[in-house]
Amino acid sequence: MSNCFAHGASCIVKNEYTRHVGNHFSDEARESVAVFALRVASLVMGIAATVLLARILGPDKFGLYSLVLAAATLAALPAHAGLGTLVLRITSAEYVKGAYSLVLGMWRWTIRAQATISVAVMGIAALALWLVSGQLTSDEVHATIFGILLTPVLALSATRIAMMRGLGDPVAGVMLEALLQPALLLVGLVMLWLVSRLEPVSALALYLGTVLVTFVFGYFLVLWRSPKEIFQATPEYQAGEWWRAVFPLALLVGIERLIKYTDILLLGALGTAADVGLYRVAVQGADVIVFALAVIMLVFGPRLARLHAQGDTASLQKLVTQGSRWSMVAAGLSFLVLLIAGEWLLTVVFGVRYTESIQPLLILAAGQLVVAWFGVTLTVLKMTGNERSSAVILGAAAVGNVALNYILIPPLGPTGAAIATALTLGVSRVALSRIVQKRLGVYAGVLGSRFRGNAG
Repeated sequence: MSNCFAHGASCIVKNEYTRHVGNHFSDEARESVAVFALRVASLVMGIAATVLLARILGPDKFGLYSLVLAAATLAALPAHAGLGTLVLRITSAEYVKGAYSLVLGMWRWTIRAQATISVAVMGIAALALWLVSGQLTSDEVHATIFGILLTPVLALSATRIAMMRGLGDPVAGVMLEALLQPALLLVGLVMLWLVSRLEPVSALALYLGTVLVTFVFGYFLVLWRSPKEIFQATPEYQAGEWWRAVFPLALLVGIERLIKYTDILLLGALGTAADVGLYRVAVQGADVIVFALAVIMLVFGPRLARLHAQGDTASLQKLVTQGSRWSMVAAGLSFLVLLIAGEWLLTVVFGVRYTESIQPLLILAAGQLVVAWFGVTLTVLKMTGNERSSAVILGAAAVGNVALNYILIPPLGPTGAAIATALTLGVSRVALSRIVQKRLGVYAGVLGSRFRGNAG
């Protein structure tokens, strides 16, 4: 304890973290439960909003809404791809050391970089819209404008979440996005429906408004929950090192998002808006498979970075295996429900117009089951500085995904998109697990600890 008096808050933080790691990851379990509860609430409200939109708009208009949101998410990538992960990694590593100057410098540098990049992206997107506006309907032009305006807000919101997670507060990190934003969106959609104003453009305008409100409240939350020592410090910048670090991370995150949205964008280009609407419902259902994994990644990410920094491979292995097992149990149960009652659920929840979504839904769910088996594989690579190797694997997967979607969508429609995406997800996770084993000596997947024990 005398050493802690000499070294101050940094020592206390380290001792607290070590105590929790040695206590069978009880801290992770408690935070996982809290984040899980928030994510359940968010999932319920998100599904309710999707159901309302899908039922009222129908496959065609719901497809337009989904297509614009997917395009807006990809357009925001240059402004935040990699930066959020870098903020999380630097904040996690430097905060535990008491290096508050670096934490503050990282935050300010990131916000300035994002603001600059966002303005450039919005300008390019606006020019592109102006050039093709003659080929679009009025609704498509107005919907795209709201998508462009979403770019900076989505980027800065992602950074705020990374800040809170890096400080070891994942609950506060996701609280507003998990509760406030979907609640505001759902209430707003109901009000629009009651006054017969629910259309793709009005829904996108409402979405932008709810994200803006959440963004403002979120930054006040950062100021309130962050230790005062951070804002009292003199910011220290390592811009050159950060730019070098962010490029491979940006490449990795960008490829990851490209894989996620290639199917929807190519369906919009090669198919119809109705195809996009049907497929978006299938994606929503399949995402339930990896719901628990998303929660686990939020909680485990900072701890994976810290354990790696401390060279504690044994604890890192335990944490990776634990995350895989938790995610696989939840994923397996969810898959069984979809397999047995999926078509009935689609009919009851979304309506008879969406029963055609069952085949792509089950195919996507099978691909997500493989993702759940390998658990936090991609997260552990990001948090341990192995993003370059990950980018190579996912880059090849993205190229293959585009090719498969291009080949399979014309003859098979949404089912072809699902086959392409499921194959990409499964093969890429197997390859990434091999990188984890080779670079870190950690075995990814449900049986990871057993393999490591046998190897030892």
